[in-house]
Amino acid sequence: LTAATINAAHAIGLGRYVGALAPGYQADFLLLDSDDYRDLSYRYGANLVEAVFKRGQQVASHSHPLPTAHRPGDPLAGKAFSS
Repeated sequence: LTAATINAAHAIGLGRYVGALAPGYQADFLLLDSDDYRDLSYRYGANLVEAVFKRGQQVASHSHPLPTAHRPGDPLAGKAFSS
């Protein structure tokens, strides 16, 4: 996990801004409805997303899905979470 997060951020010169869940860092991450990461392979195809965070701010949750339209150029444009 460290190799894919903070070490990777330092390798590309962004270690002071990204790569960690800490105050002052930009963080894109999601929370999944799973008690153990080892269960994820058994629940393949199910929507386990509980919340989505972009730059440290919650932008969607299971009870408040993303809108179907986003700003121009957004790779998620026209997409929405479904249960």
